[in-house]
Amino acid sequence: MTAGIIVGIDPGHGASSAGAEAAGLVEKDLNLACALRLEAALMGTPVVPVLTRRGDINPSWAARAEAVAGARFGISIHFNANSDETVCNAEGYHLPGDDLARQICLAGVHGMPIELASTKLFETSAAGWKSRAHRVVSAFAPIPWALIEVAYLTNFGDRAFLKTGYALDEIVCGLRAAVMRGAQIVGG
Repeated sequence: MTAGIIVGIDPGHGASSAGAEAAGLVEKDLNLACALRLEAALMGTPVVPVLTRRGDINPSWAARAEAVAGARFGISIHFNANSDETVCNAEGYHLPGDDLARQICLAGVHGMPIELASTKLFETSAAGWKSRAHRVVSAFAPIPWALIEVAYLTNFGDRAFLKTGYALDEIVCGLRAAVMRGAQIVGG
């Protein structure tokens, strides 16, 4: 791999945009905690992580895209919610035809801890239930971008796992695998 592969990391939401919330877990806080841990986990690798936010702020899409200008690819970190409490596990989203983002999503969802392991991978769509993910990954175009929905805060099993003392570290291992897969592809 070539040294200095710039990678964008977007911890979704922030400030008044809390995202999903359930049983005391707040998406914006989990997103940022994972992003900061991921940044630390990438130290000593050829990857140079660039975060779109480092605190409880909610930058505009333009500001997020500007923060990661020059990145070879990127990943957005999110947690999910659903009115159906049986829906669970990690999901990956990418734009149709974006093979790099697809590979990053695959590495991310397959790298999640067994409690969250999944093979759910989706191409985004401008309409329907995938439109929110489409807006996220499209905001960073033309940079290849993957969105990883780590877990469902509304699912009892996912939520119980997230409340363990080791969950975030294990999740970051999966996110690191996703970033390193992308770096392997772009760096040769």
